Amino acid sequence: MEITLPTVDEIRAVLKEELEQLRYTDERLMTREEAAEFLSISLPTLNDWTKSGKIKCHRIPDTGRVYYLRSELLDAVVECKVS
Repeated sequence: MEITLPTVDEIRAVLKEELEQLRYTDERLMTREEAAEFLSISLPTLNDWTKSGKIKCHRIPDTGRVYYLRSELLDAVVECKVS
């Protein structure tokens, strides 16, 4: 019996479809702590990635608070893994 493995492009297509479904099921703002936990990284790493432009953040005027969109975090993960 011969086993056929999927190609890289087929795997990417499946992952992209799965991420699209995840993206729209829970679109919300996440705190720095939530974003770091979601990505399984430390707060200093999250800060470095934000400063370098790997991850986009949203600042609330007058408060200085920083939030992240879940969909943008997922996009950043996909971008990092594909690059």
